[in-house]
Amino acid sequence: MSTLTRLLLVFTSLLLGPLVATADDLPEDTDKITSLTVEEAKRLVAQHNAEFKGKYLSLSGLTTLDAATAKALAGFKGEGLYLNRLTTLDAATAKALAEFMGYLGLDGLTTLDAATAKALAEFKCKALSLKGLTTLDAATAPALAEFKGGGVNLNGLTTLDSDTAKALAEFKGQVLRLNGLTALDTDTAKALAEFKGGGVYLDGLTSLDAATAKALAEFKGQRLNLLGLQRASFGAVRALRQNPRIYMLNHWYLLRYQIAALVGTVVFVVMAGVVVWYSRRQRTAG
Repeated sequence: MSTLTRLLLVFTSLLLGPLVATADDLPEDTDKITSLTVEEAKRLVAQHNAEFKGKYLSLSGLTTLDAATAKALAGFKGEGLYLNRLTTLDAATAKALAEFMGYLGLDGLTTLDAATAKALAEFKCKALSLKGLTTLDAATAPALAEFKGGGVNLNGLTTLDSDTAKALAEFKGQVLRLNGLTALDTDTAKALAEFKGGGVYLDGLTSLDAATAKALAEFKGQRLNLLGLQRASFGAVRALRQNPRIYMLNHWYLLRYQIAALVGTVVFVVMAGVVVWYSRRQRTAG
């Protein structure tokens, strides 16, 4: 090789070398990474697999992600992969992420179409978090219900109709978290009661009427959490206590308002009786 050729090779390597990205070129705080090429993602994953086994990889600075880069990130072997600033996710990218087996955070998504939900349902990860969703329609819910992993976090949902609840009751995973719901009508409760999986969490409910409680009392899954309940009627508590798979606070605590009202009524009646008796006695004595 001539001297000129050697000089050209050295010059080329010096010129292009800085343009070749390595994991060390990326910010140490991975949440500050705002874009990733496929090669950068591969190097980042390789580094984290080697140095931080069993830990988490948070990329909350990413706002967009393509399928090829997603596939590279899915090779991460740690416990959790957080992509919580992604606001959109197409079906191809979701499918590419499906190889990840840990906890996947997608809390930045505010909408979800049926095709993407179907791709997400193919995940076999420990848990999928979709807390950014505030609504879920009856067309998308059946696709998401096919999820066969550990659990889905839908704590961002603030409303749920009976048709969507009926679809979610077919959930194939273990745990369905719906802690953002603060109210539940009887028809929706009846639909959720048909759930046969590991558990449904409704810890956002603070009160229940008797009709809704009776519907939930028919719950067929392994566990129904109602630990957020603060008050319930005598009829509601009686119905819920019939199902040992329902977990709630002590029933005396839930009935404290009703008991206080009952005691107050009894005291009032007794005092009124005493007043009447005393008045009659005074008239008789006079």
